[in-house]
Amino acid sequence: MRTVVMTASGGMGALVADMAAGTSLELVPVTVKLSGLPELSGNPVDIGPIAQQPDTTKLAYLTSVVESAARPDVLLLILTPLANDFPDIGEEILRVLPTWTAQGVTVVIAYMASEIRLPDELETRLRRAGAAVIAQPPRAVAALAALAARRASSTLSTGKPIAARQPEQKLPEDAFDLLALHGMVLPQQAAAHSAEAAVAIGDRIGYPVVAKIESDAVAHRTQLGGVIVGIRNAVELQAAYATLDTRFSEHIRGGTGYVLVQQQNVGEEFLIGIVTDPEFGPVLTIGSGGVTAELDKDMVFLPLPCAPGEIEAAVRTLRRYPLFTGYRNLPPLNLRALLSAVDALVAAYDAEPGITEIEVNPLMIDGARACAVDVLIG
Repeated sequence: MRTVVMTASGGMGALVADMAAGTSLELVPVTVKLSGLPELSGNPVDIGPIAQQPDTTKLAYLTSVVESAARPDVLLLILTPLANDFPDIGEEILRVLPTWTAQGVTVVIAYMASEIRLPDELETRLRRAGAAVIAQPPRAVAALAALAARRASSTLSTGKPIAARQPEQKLPEDAFDLLALHGMVLPQQAAAHSAEAAVAIGDRIGYPVVAKIESDAVAHRTQLGGVIVGIRNAVELQAAYATLDTRFSEHIRGGTGYVLVQQQNVGEEFLIGIVTDPEFGPVLTIGSGGVTAELDKDMVFLPLPCAPGEIEAAVRTLRRYPLFTGYRNLPPLNLRALLSAVDALVAAYDAEPGITEIEVNPLMIDGARACAVDVLIG
């Protein structure tokens, strides 16, 4: 993928060039000649010379860079502390962005330091105009390299062809069945439409069990009291069913929902998911799960496809990774089981072009297996 990198930091430019080496990103040669400025040749492109120039010169410089590169696929702009003298660079990008987008040039903006950012309002306008804004240069390069590899190979980590997303296509009726079809480990579970049926299921799969409302109309069911855990016997299960029937009667009695009785699983809660990003295609998420996932913020994001070993390497960067190695003499979690669950998730996503988002949360992992307790598709 033909790429131009622009930055005011020579060191960062060299680092980005090193990161791009060996990937499908090609740094194309650039030569810029503007009156009153020294001739520039190379890639990454130094934007330092235009720091104190008028807006018209900045605009001409940016335009010349893209024209010299014969309309590259990607323009990666890295804002550094050295670029703090011209915060209006974003405005100049915004002016030419519609033209570049029409020419097929994707603009990506990355920040070298968290304190050097464009104003929120300007960043929002850039995003809406089609630019991608990514927190750090290494993440930007990794995302672009993955996108380039996906375009070149058209395969996910499983090696299967990528199915184009077709949101208008009907989603599979049972997400659990879809995951099971592709090798995901699931808990024993069954749908109950009465208290008697719930007890029969509990007696069959064994206690303790979990009872939860299942309905497309009920989102965030844990917060709404739609999940009851630690049910130890038939009496408690009857009471749990009655509670859910009262709280969600319009769905259970109206035929748009039911109570799912599920084997209660032990282990640590993780989250795995894939979402279709408008810029980079499918992006894989792995991290801390459960209701505190957003509070923990212990996650990694990998644009698909992933090179062999890349997923495991990313997992090793999680703060919770020591749980897989026997943290403080605790029984180690099964890393292979997590990676197998990710493979199953990718295969399920790829098999259903109607899916633009799929998430397993929680994925319960212990020393033996990784079990998908809840799944959301969209």
